[in-house]
Amino acid sequence: MRIKIKDILISSKDVKFVGNIKNIEKIVSFYSLDSREIKNDNINVSLYFAYKGNKVDGFSFVKYLIDLGVKCFVCSRDHESECIEYLNDNEELVFLLTSNVIKLLQTLASFLIERTSFKRIAITGSNGKTTTKEMLYSILAKKYKTYKTWGNLNSDIGLPLSILRVEGNEEYAVFEVGVSYVGEMDLLSQILKPEIVIITNISYAHMQAFKELQVIAFEKSKIIGKNIEIFVLNEMNDYCVYLEKKAKIANPNVKIVYFDFENLNIKSFSFLGGKFFYDFVYKGFEYSILLLGRHNVFNAIGCINLALFLGMREKEIREGLIETAFQKGRAEIFTQNGYLILNDSYNGNMGSFMALKDIILDLNIQNKKFIVLGSFKELGEFAYKTHKDLIQEAISMNFDKIFLIGKEFLDVRDSENLVEKYLHYFSEFDKFINFFLKSLEPSVFIVIKGSRFNRLERILNYI
Repeated sequence: MRIKIKDILISSKDVKFVGNIKNIEKIVSFYSLDSREIKNDNINVSLYFAYKGNKVDGFSFVKYLIDLGVKCFVCSRDHESECIEYLNDNEELVFLLTSNVIKLLQTLASFLIERTSFKRIAITGSNGKTTTKEMLYSILAKKYKTYKTWGNLNSDIGLPLSILRVEGNEEYAVFEVGVSYVGEMDLLSQILKPEIVIITNISYAHMQAFKELQVIAFEKSKIIGKNIEIFVLNEMNDYCVYLEKKAKIANPNVKIVYFDFENLNIKSFSFLGGKFFYDFVYKGFEYSILLLGRHNVFNAIGCINLALFLGMREKEIREGLIETAFQKGRAEIFTQNGYLILNDSYNGNMGSFMALKDIILDLNIQNKKFIVLGSFKELGEFAYKTHKDLIQEAISMNFDKIFLIGKEFLDVRDSENLVEKYLHYFSEFDKFINFFLKSLEPSVFIVIKGSRFNRLERILNYI
């Protein structure tokens, strides 16, 4: 959104303007915490938030960005003297000083979203958020001017940044909302104030922060606020009744839209021309998605039902679904140098692994099967049991070779004496890759699964 510097000053009491007063009329429209995102086409309208993270201090890039041509910055009050020195050399610069850079980012997002007229859609859940967001965006964009979250910017930093990147004249805006600590959803809900909410599921994820499923359900339910008008609910969810009650308390007139599994008939799947098609019939109309997994069909029907409720025609919805651009590394199947590869390396938790298991069983592969598993993160005290369960699940799926990367798997091996000849353990990727390449056989089916930390997509560069 285009906004004047003077309006940013209005948005928060905790902001101090440092610069020539004439520059209070400057307009910014690109907002970033990452200096690498600022390019020639957005330099003149960029507002850089110099945030000090755990590893990198954003203020260390301010001089570089000034030399690049950036004029507007949000900085900590601690750097006022340096900002004044930069200003003495260049009177076109603008510095907005605050006690908390991220808090100002969040406050500004909350302030600006009140100025928009689009319907705000929040998608949350333990799994399937990004995939559902991509499907819903592609469907709605067939009829309405629609915005979607960039990538998976869904956190207490990512969501407000994503809000700032809307144009402001959309009819619908689809935001992915994720949480990694107790209390985060309170903040995100207050910033976004969604009118339409989709909760895909409640399952085990980020267990380091959330010890029990009911805690996850409680935290996710906080996205349901007084602004809610439509609630899209997976009735197969164990917490369906609880979530429905929360929505009706928030707004007694809320419209509940169920996934409606009774009207779903999954027909078949096929792999043609390098693309995977999953065909299904929903409410008497045929649809297809270019993505593996019945769980993705389930999320698709949630999107379909919402789109129908919003007045879209089946033909528009079908076209939107088939044209969805899914993110690489999410249940992605393709052939490469004679190997059939299932790449699900984008994220890792037990819920997504069990969904992957269903995909593999559906495929009914007759050739030899190899799986590469990278350790899962953010599990806290559940790490040992989860990785033990992962190994046992992989064994039950009759893989010919199982490659396990990460200290967590080594701990299980040593404690449980899991040393079968088809189990291969590695502490890190570099120790794994050469052994893996020597183990490959013609026409083998390769499954890749891990968390973002593992960066297992690197395997594809070697095959």
